[in-house]
Amino acid sequence: MRLPDGREIPTTRDLIRATGWAATALLALQAGRFVARKADCARVYREYIGGEWAPLLEELYASCRGRWQYRIPEEPAERAALRDLCARTLGFERHFLAIYKGYLLAELRGPSADAHSRALDVLARMPFADRDALAAVRALAVSEGAALHTPAREVAERIVVALGEE
Repeated sequence: MRLPDGREIPTTRDLIRATGWAATALLALQAGRFVARKADCARVYREYIGGEWAPLLEELYASCRGRWQYRIPEEPAERAALRDLCARTLGFERHFLAIYKGYLLAELRGPSADAHSRALDVLARMPFADRDALAAVRALAVSEGAALHTPAREVAERIVVALGEE
């Protein structure tokens, strides 16, 4: 964030963005709901999904946006609170990625060539180090849809690298 005096300081905005995007994706996938504003995300998540992550999303927004105005707090107790939020966010990220992995695998194994292409595009930019994803991508690489052979082989190679195999 750029301050009035021209200095740039680190902020919590990316923390809010990343958790908000993940929550928005889960809302779309699990509840068929779309959220356009960050300010509505935690409330809508609680309303339509709820569960253990709703309080975290509410606290992240209330603290990072409300209490700290996106700034990294300077007080030791507030910094400890931010560290705690970050640690808890890792669990939410893992929760999201587990669900998203299932979604991507379903897209790769489904009948839609468009879904295959979109899933391959995601995996090309962010390869999951996952044997199930590798198997699904390799199956596309040898399937009858010739248009996907090369992209699927390239994604398979990236996943192999991410898995640390040769």
